[in-house]
Amino acid sequence: MTILAALSGYYQRMADRGEAEPPGYSREKISYAILLTADGAVAAVNDIRDTTGKKPAPIMMDVPAGVKRTAGISPNKLWDKTSYVLGVTANEDKRKRTSQEHEAFKAAHAALLADTDDVGLLAMQRFLENWAPTQFENHPHFCEEMKDANIVFRMDGVQEYIHDLPAAKALIVAENRNEGNDFCLVTGERGTVARPPPSIRG
Repeated sequence: MTILAALSGYYQRMADRGEAEPPGYSREKISYAILLTADGAVAAVNDIRDTTGKKPAPIMMDVPAGVKRTAGISPNKLWDKTSYVLGVTANEDKRKRTSQEHEAFKAAHAALLADTDDVGLLAMQRFLENWAPTQFENHPHFCEEMKDANIVFRMDGVQEYIHDLPAAKALIVAENRNEGNDFCLVTGERGTVARPPPSIRG
């Protein structure tokens, strides 16, 4: 075993213990969690921000790796900001772009979740199929403060977030492997070489 292979194995053990992000995941700022019923209805919205400081602040959470966005429209997997997830933003000047972002999020997840039989992933799929941005304003569980924040999902009554479900992790790993056929000299697996590599932050 090479030293790089040993380091790769050590990282995986750290990820299994929750000490590092799992492969294909990154640590992002998350503010709210939408709780879903099995049929995709919204049961509640949890404000999961850190309230120990002077004002509420997003928490850091391991989620499927965030995409790098500049001018283009590119949705994240199983989480994102409200313009993508719900089709709403506090910036009224970006209404047309917000609509495009939301449609891109829905289309990406229609493809991503097309063959799933997992209860949690199906609930998210059904939510996106039935959701319309016009529902936001009069919805009992949503508020203006949510706009432009990052959102994740979980099933009502289940502690595990949908993106952390075994079926979701398997889906993310499979997606990453299917995107390319480059051979990794460290793990011996095929996938897509990071271009460019992930940003080093903090």
